[in-house]
Amino acid sequence: MHQAQENDLYGTLGVPRSADAVTIKRAFRAHAKRCHPDVDPSPMAGVRFRAVHAAYSTLSDPLLRIAYDARLAARDQRHAPPLRPPRSNCSPSYRQRDTDEGGADIRIRSWPFIGLHLTGLVFGVLLVLTILGGITFRDWPWTNLPFILPGLLVIPDAWNGLKLVFHRPGQ
Repeated sequence: MHQAQENDLYGTLGVPRSADAVTIKRAFRAHAKRCHPDVDPSPMAGVRFRAVHAAYSTLSDPLLRIAYDARLAARDQRHAPPLRPPRSNCSPSYRQRDTDEGGADIRIRSWPFIGLHLTGLVFGVLLVLTILGGITFRDWPWTNLPFILPGLLVIPDAWNGLKLVFHRPGQ
């Protein structure tokens, strides 16, 4: 038996890690009846009884059990086998799009696609018109003119996206 199994309190009582308090208490009583030095004449009976009692003392106290479970999880993680590095010659588990397929990544006539491009078009037009109107009619300084750049960049992209939605093949 290696070191990881020898100090396992759950293994000492013979219960799973998910055992409740009643199961732990029943296991302790059963082990205590068998390995108590008054009942078991072997010279190791006292050592086994102290181990069972120590296991029960730790696992019956909720705070001590939480701390023990955390230490046990950390020990299990340290002793876990290392992850295998991915093989370079295997294919990925996700589907790759063929390069000659030429299909779009998303459905063009879906509502999210249309909403995204309509929002972009409205944002761009309103941004440009608001800043130009402020400069013209509200005496904003001409230094605000560079702020129309995001709108000027969004408008063509949004317009081309909407043209894709309403484009019919063969036209």
